[in-house]
Amino acid sequence: MVIQADCSDCFNDACGSVPARCFIFNGAQFTLLPYHDMSTIFGLLYDDSESAISFGVTIGCQSRNSLSNTFPRTTPRFEQFIPAGHTGWLKVFSQSDVALTGAVINFNANTVTSAVAFNQGHNLHALINTAGGSYTIPVFPPRC
Repeated sequence: MVIQADCSDCFNDACGSVPARCFIFNGAQFTLLPYHDMSTIFGLLYDDSESAISFGVTIGCQSRNSLSNTFPRTTPRFEQFIPAGHTGWLKVFSQSDVALTGAVINFNANTVTSAVAFNQGHNLHALINTAGGSYTIPVFPPRC
């Protein structure tokens, strides 16, 4: 299975104090074949009224970023487009035909003391298949 990706979850916790982390992996890193370690990623950032703005970024074999005014770089800035207390999601696509995978993780150390704080995480959802990438998963027989 080879995918383009969707970070479809709310980005800000209820207090707006803990940014979600979005991990995007260039799927070519998981193959045994040579690959280009740079990919241009195109994305659409949506707010809770389903308005969208676009962005582009070049990543190596992976991108680890907190969702904030510095990632993704948009006009208007992230925190103006999706203010604290609101939700949003983003879709990312590779402009070259490579597979993408990843996860969105939100960690809030205040979940023990605050009823509105939460932790969560999930893998990116598959949007479309791509013909240019594949995953090679080795399977080894058991030793028993």
